[in-house]
Amino acid sequence: MTLFSYTTTRMVRFGLFLLFLFSTAGLRAGEPGPKVGCVITGSNPVIAGSTYTFQITSVCAATSWSTSCGAIQSFTGTSVTILFNQLTCTSATIQALNGSGGTIASLTVTVNQPPPLVPGTITTADQTINFNTAPAQLNASGASGGNCGGDYSYQWYSSTDGTNYTFITGAVGQSYQPGALTVTTWFKESVTCTVSRFGKTGSLRLMFTRR
Repeated sequence: MTLFSYTTTRMVRFGLFLLFLFSTAGLRAGEPGPKVGCVITGSNPVIAGSTYTFQITSVCAATSWSTSCGAIQSFTGTSVTILFNQLTCTSATIQALNGSGGTIASLTVTVNQPPPLVPGTITTADQTINFNTAPAQLNASGASGGNCGGDYSYQWYSSTDGTNYTFITGAVGQSYQPGALTVTTWFKESVTCTVSRFGKTGSLRLMFTRR
């Protein structure tokens, strides 16, 4: 009887020890999961090429943040600012993380593409000028779209065969004034916008006649 009682007591203690280990492991496994009451808020949907700030519930504090699409510009324990600079994303998952990399809260937003970039057109007509004479200023209509907020970059190019173009150093305005020409020359302009959007305005030809 004594042996049977001793064996039973050992089995009970062992069982309780296993139960304690199981419970502890379950709690540790649950640590990386989202915390109850922690919620990320912010714009949804967002537009590629734009910057947005998201906040987490003030009683929650993140050690770091992550996003599956875009680039984090800055963050604090309760907010993160993200530039959605990728055109291939249709959604992005934003996560607030604790010190061990576990997720405190997450938010998935839809990423919409910006309106198409419309580069405009060269409004100056082809010109015929005398040899070694400067043509009239070259003008182009303004660009639109592309979600640039009006911040467009222009670059003029020139060619002597109408096929192979080289960029003109310093010719970065919507208009361009060429110098004196001694060969027939073609000009075109490119427009770039945020998120690497690119467009061309077309081209014009400046011909000359020898005296």
